[in-house]
Amino acid sequence: MMPNANSLRRSARRHSFAIALIAISGGLGGCSSQQMYATGQAWHRSLCNEQPVDMRSRCQADANRNYDMYRRDTTPAKPD
Repeated sequence: MMPNANSLRRSARRHSFAIALIAISGGLGGCSSQQMYATGQAWHRSLCNEQPVDMRSRCQADANRNYDMYRRDTTPAKPD
């Protein structure tokens, strides 16, 4: 069964709020970006269990991406 649009919006709002909360608390607490990523990654893994079965494996693969891969994917390429 596919989630409806309202449940996807609620989920996106929860994700946005949680990410903002992690970023704020990490910045205030002096955590490194890698520590904050690990916290968000653990939270992301727990959310995967709430996903429909057919979406769970993709969610888990994304949640298990290591920090170095995350940095490589999110850091803009340096001009030559």
